[in-house]
Formats: sequence, structure tokens, C-alpha cells
Amino acid sequence: NQNGRLDQHEFVSALLPADHYSLAATKNDIKDVNAVGVSMHDGQLSGDDLREFLREKLLRTFVKKGDTSPGYQIREAISRFDANRDGSMSSYELRKAMNALGLYVDDDTIQTLIKCYDTGNTGSAEFLKFVEDIDPMAFNFAFSVGKVAKAGSFETTEKEAKLSSSDPDEKVRNSLKAALRQRMKMDGMSSVLKEIRAYGLKDGKMTRENFRAALLRLGLKIEREENLERAFHCFCDPDSPGESMDIYQFAAMADADFEMLPQTQSTPVEKRAQMRAQSRQEKRSGSSTDKRSGSSMEKGRGASVGKVQSEERVGSKTVSVVQPRPFNS
Repeated sequence: NQNGRLDQHEFVSALLPADHYSLAATKNDIKDVNAVGVSMHDGQLSGDDLREFLREKLLRTFVKKGDTSPGYQIREAISRFDANRDGSMSSYELRKAMNALGLYVDDDTIQTLIKCYDTGNTGSAEFLKFVEDIDPMAFNFAFSVGKVAKAGSFETTEKEAKLSSSDPDEKVRNSLKAALRQRMKMDGMSSVLKEIRAYGLKDGKMTRENFRAALLRLGLKIEREENLERAFHCFCDPDSPGESMDIYQFAAMADADFEMLPQTQSTPVEKRAQMRAQSRQEKRSGSSTDKRSGSSMEKGRGASVGKVQSEERVGSKTVSVVQPRPFNS
């Protein structure tokens, strides 16, 4: 401010370049407004403009290194500051995360960011929304039906599956294992326990919210509450089902081989459907047999039309001789 003295902000700004330190717009950004597509007032951004500005800065910071993906690097950097491991970030946690990333953020900007990513009006920024805004490929659904087309667009998006109450626990665990192993391969993760050991309580247990946050750390999201409840129940401690999950038991089950599905009894509706399918199959088989036999008979009759078969004795043997039938016969 040209007063002959340097306060803390001015001192650090002098040591570090503005584009690596401050979340405010740099002089180059102000000169080239069209480059970032925003209209600025006193070099300050807000709302969607601030989100886009933050996204561009962080994407330049997180470059793929080694065997880990950018999405993994972002999750790792941000999740470390989720102190209570609930999958959301308070203003204090968000400020620490921004400072660790080398970005100076004032109080007004922190509150603006909180409002951008607080979809549940909890006063905290959702970790999932924050990271997805930077890298949309950072997460996959834990239970997915695959890619589906967006309405009125050629683009596709992943859709979450809805677990059925009739699905056995083994099937739910196998689905989660498959999604987890695919995500670990994409991100270069080597151990489930290594990634989620900080999400356990002092006794090594995880609550439902800790479980959701741990899955986010692993790159898997569950948006349906009924899916989260079912998945949590499938990995719960048998001694206290539905209340807590042992973090080491979860890691061991996630790394284990896929489980055999139990043989379930068919419902009356399924039995009737099976009987109808079997009946249709039998009818098709019978029809095919009739057609084949009819075709053979036709060929036999066709072979004898216009021909006369007789027997002649040649030496000590009798042979059959086929001669053309006269046209007038």
C-alpha cells in the first residue's frame, strides 16, 4: 500500500509469485479478462467465476506424476484436511487445505467457496462436490449401471444402480469389490488399508459417515442413502451389526477373492416364468423336428417321381436298376 512498511500478506506476496500464492485475480488475468471469461470488480471473483478460477489454478498444480492419476492426487491433498472424517469441510478445514496447496484465501473468499459447495445447507463444503468440480473423473459410483446418454445430448454420464432388498450380501460385497479394484487400478493405489487407516476411530471402528468418507478417499461415491445403508450393513462387525464396522475387517474383505453366491429359491413368479420359457423351448424343438422329418419325406417322394426301380440278376447277384418312367405312364 506504499506506506513504507510490509505487513504479512505483502511480505509473503513478495516472496511467492501471485499466480501460485493468491486466489485473487492476478494482473495478467485482469488485463486479459476474456481469457478467463469473467467480469471482475477490483480483482475479486465470486460464485461460478470463483469456482472456474480455482479449478484452473488447481489443475495447473495437479499434473499426473508417476503411476497416480490427477484425481487421486486431488483427493489425497484435500482429504488430509477433513479432520473429523465426515466427507465435508468446515471453513477452518478448507482454509488449511488452500494454504497447504499454496493459495492465500481471505475470510470472504472462504465463505464464498463454502456457499458454492454447500448443497445441504450445513455450513460446510462437500468434499465430493469440491473435488469433482476440479476433476469430474475423480470418482466412480460404487454401484453403477454404466454409462447412459444425457437427455437431449450425445454426452454420456454414469448412473448409480439401486440395490434390491433381495440381493444377497455376497452380491453387494462383490459389486463393491469390483468397483474398488477398478478404481485402484486407475489411480495406482496399492493397499486399501493404507488409504483408509486414518478414518477409523480409536478402537479401529468406523461409523456410517466415516465409511462414506473412506469410500470417497478411495474414489467411490454412494449418493443413494439406501445403498449406503445396505453396503455398510454388509461389511459391519457381526458382533454389532448395523452399528459399527471394523476397519481392518473391511480392508481384508475388500482385498479378498470374490465370494460364491448362495443358491436361492425361486419365487412363484420366477417359477411360472421359467415354466413358460421351457414350454416355448419345447414347442420350438418339436416344430423343428417336424419340419426336418417333413423335408426328408418330401425329398424321398421327389426322388421317386419320374423313375421306375426294378431288379436284375447279374451272375449270382441281384442288383437294383432305376430307369426313367415313360411320360405317358
